[in-house]
Amino acid sequence: MERERRHLRDGQHPGGPGARFEDRNAAGTREYQGAGWVPRYTQIAASRFVNEGSFEKTGAGETVIEARLDNLGRMTAIDAALLILAGRTSNTGTLEAVRSRVVVWGPLEQLQQGQLPGRRYIARDGTLVFNLGPEGPVPHSITENHADIVLEGRHARLATVWRGTDQNALRSLELNDGTITLLDGARLSMGGPLRQSGALHIGAGSTLSAAALWQCPEQEEDRPAVWLARVLDAPDIRIFAGRFSAGAEDEVGRAAIRGQLLLSGRTVLDMRASIASMSWTSTVPWQWAGNCGWRSKAISPCWAPSGS
Repeated sequence: MERERRHLRDGQHPGGPGARFEDRNAAGTREYQGAGWVPRYTQIAASRFVNEGSFEKTGAGETVIEARLDNLGRMTAIDAALLILAGRTSNTGTLEAVRSRVVVWGPLEQLQQGQLPGRRYIARDGTLVFNLGPEGPVPHSITENHADIVLEGRHARLATVWRGTDQNALRSLELNDGTITLLDGARLSMGGPLRQSGALHIGAGSTLSAAALWQCPEQEEDRPAVWLARVLDAPDIRIFAGRFSAGAEDEVGRAAIRGQLLLSGRTVLDMRASIASMSWTSTVPWQWAGNCGWRSKAISPCWAPSGS
């Protein structure tokens, strides 16, 4: 670490294309205060830190990156103490917390007006914390997702801090135009309706809850899909276009739906797996299409209610 810190002080960066930067911070840094040496977090400070390869943090010592951070590669904390990205942060690669806590306090350059653009955010029984702006009367939330989000495990989450406590950073998500994947018992809950024009993968043991789910493309080239291998809990589910499948993508599985399912427009319902606890109504004629499932013969414009 000390050798890398000397490079950083000179304004250089150790994370060029293909490079691997390992933060094996086991006990933090010790500094002399008054009567003796006391531990403190390890500090990475420079005008700029660029990671074009991989940055991996392990160990029980806390690390704070105070430099401006440009992550073009992969930054991962694995079974590690707190990692804080305190400087302004740009992520065009992957940020990952594996049984760890990573705080993006910089703030995140791409996160503007509640919209999370492309690239990847992964929490595997860990927490990714975002600074969503000045504290208000209620917690802020990401409202539009255009990125690839993976939550794996019962303790996986994207969070923001409000009045000293973690809050669900996706609690008021209104639009998914990217990809959201829930695996191995992950749970994601939203208080309002979710417009879905991207991909939802709800894996075994996992649950997605919302007041409503309305699937239709935002753009003509969108190909929305829901791959459901466990529980979708939404009183009002309306699939106007795209694919709706029991089981993970290209797999056979078992799905549970808690709510009423309306299928209309240009929709493919994949019935290769058994579906439990499902009820639906259909306003268009259907025809059997072999392994591809049920396919609607009607073509109608996509529509999603604007009310509750």
